[in-house]
Amino acid sequence: MAKEKKKIVSYTIALIPEDGTESRAFSGITRRKIIFIAVSLLVLGSLLASLLIVFTPLRLLIPGYAQPEYWRQLEQNQRQLDSLSVRVLQLDYYNHKLKLLLGALPESSAVQSKSSQKTSLTPQEVGRAVKGYVMKQTPTIQATLLAEPDAMLFAGSLVQGRLSQGFAPERSHYGIDIATALNEPIGAFADGTALFADWTDDYGWSIILQHGGYTTFYKHCSKILVREGESVRRGQTIGLTGNTGLESSGPHLHFELWKNGIPVNPLDYIILN
Repeated sequence: MAKEKKKIVSYTIALIPEDGTESRAFSGITRRKIIFIAVSLLVLGSLLASLLIVFTPLRLLIPGYAQPEYWRQLEQNQRQLDSLSVRVLQLDYYNHKLKLLLGALPESSAVQSKSSQKTSLTPQEVGRAVKGYVMKQTPTIQATLLAEPDAMLFAGSLVQGRLSQGFAPERSHYGIDIATALNEPIGAFADGTALFADWTDDYGWSIILQHGGYTTFYKHCSKILVREGESVRRGQTIGLTGNTGLESSGPHLHFELWKNGIPVNPLDYIILN
């Protein structure tokens, strides 16, 4: 006796409006069709969700999905943003001090600070900040500065030592290094005014002097002997050589010479003993 074939049960779904209008019926609906439609909708939904996760920022909301490099880059960008915010505040502070020094602000608006206060602003950055003020100095300050050091070689004694590293702006080395004994006296390049005389993390005790259109930097000192705003004479001892700051690996003087905001080779202007 042959096995009796299982009868397929079908259903009819009727939609009857509440207002009594003509109803609509869908017949021939079987269990297989319902399962097929449900599986198709599930697969389609999964595919759409996968596309959204892969090609949209929604993937960043899934813990562990984003690559570690992305989070490291995000953290680094945040640190740089915080650092830039601090630098803006520091530059604004030094801008105020420089305006006061150059006679652009009254004494009553001065920002008072202790000479021993530390700052992470480097002398090089301060030099760039003063570029806009170099050509706008008052007649009183101009009278104490050399008109143009171009006409002569430096006649004073910069420091006793030997050249250990030359001028290499292509490697971001904007000056020269002179290896010395510890606590050798440092002479001023020319007559001028001390714009900066304080501590920086990278360069230790540092000095910036302004000489008309020229700016000189003296870094890694063991001691500074001038104050901000003080007038100096050519060859005057302004500090002692040292090994201070994170970028120093031995007693030496890092000396930079900038002309109108652009670094130039100091060996074109000085003679080493």
